[in-house]
Amino acid sequence: MDHMKRTLSFNPLSEENTKKLRSELLNELRISSIENLSNELFNEIFDYLDGIDIYLAFSNLNHRFQQLLTSSSILYKIELIHISSKEIFMLIYKQIKHQIYSINFQIPVHINQLLTSFIIDSSFNHLQSLIIEDIQSDKLISFLNTLKSLPRLFSLDIRTMHVMGDLNNIYQLIFALPTLKYNKLDLYGNECSISIPMATTGKPFSTIEYLHIDHYYTFDELSALISYTAKLRHLNLSYINQDNSDIETMLPINLENLTSVSMYTNYINFDEFEIFIQNIYSKLKTLYVIFKYQHITFLDAYRWEQLILRYLSQLKKFSLKYYENRYSIDSGERTQFNSSFWIERKLIFNVEINEYNILYLV
Repeated sequence: MDHMKRTLSFNPLSEENTKKLRSELLNELRISSIENLSNELFNEIFDYLDGIDIYLAFSNLNHRFQQLLTSSSILYKIELIHISSKEIFMLIYKQIKHQIYSINFQIPVHINQLLTSFIIDSSFNHLQSLIIEDIQSDKLISFLNTLKSLPRLFSLDIRTMHVMGDLNNIYQLIFALPTLKYNKLDLYGNECSISIPMATTGKPFSTIEYLHIDHYYTFDELSALISYTAKLRHLNLSYINQDNSDIETMLPINLENLTSVSMYTNYINFDEFEIFIQNIYSKLKTLYVIFKYQHITFLDAYRWEQLILRYLSQLKKFSLKYYENRYSIDSGERTQFNSSFWIERKLIFNVEINEYNILYLV
């Protein structure tokens, strides 16, 4: 009986000891579990993290992690979105520049200063992707000149609200990048001009396969631009100029590799769109188009049928979105997209109505 009482009296202390031991054991297990993770698994985890965060968290922990961080299997994705990240990057980039996979410059106030603080050269031999926001025209031209030495730059995305004026020099430098596959130039609707001449036979063509033009242009300017992109596979267009008087003089362009076109615009009618399609000699398989507040002939199903049958015989995917002002005087019965042509292609005509717009979808 006394023995039982002594045992019971020790229970609170035993419970505390058990909790303490359990806590210590769990901590050891956590540390042990992290240490036991394979380098391959760390590679996968790091793929979802910002490169600066990875370097700060794991550098100088122990020899194993230090070796891992400098291993050629680790490629860093750098996000420069805060002043602090910019300051840290300037301290560490020399140690990891040969392992940097991508850099996203998103510090509008300091972007122009940052791009003159260090030079991107051939020592960034794994750099494949660049995103640059709110850079001034003169700084952009200087920056593009430094990119020619990069052996693996495949993607370049430029977005800025600064007025660029004539884009001739900018596009000439972009087209000269030797390994570029994807390019987007987004000027947030700013007016601009492109005095670039048509490409001539014997002149080197761009390696670009994905071209996203997100600024104003005329069809003559568009013809000149895509004349440099013989390898083009995907073309994404926005912000066509309101004055399309040059569409009828648009020169035919042979783009035998082009399989996909996406277009979003307010300033084009069906006649002009037809001329554009007729002048692009390609094997289009995908066509996505969005038109806002233009002529109602965009909803002429028969006209679309004829265009597709005559000029887009290899088309596999088609999407049409047409936005109309809800109070438009043209509102009324729409042409039919329910013929055998559309049924066989499993394309369905839908209408969505909200407070301000009527959206027609195929």
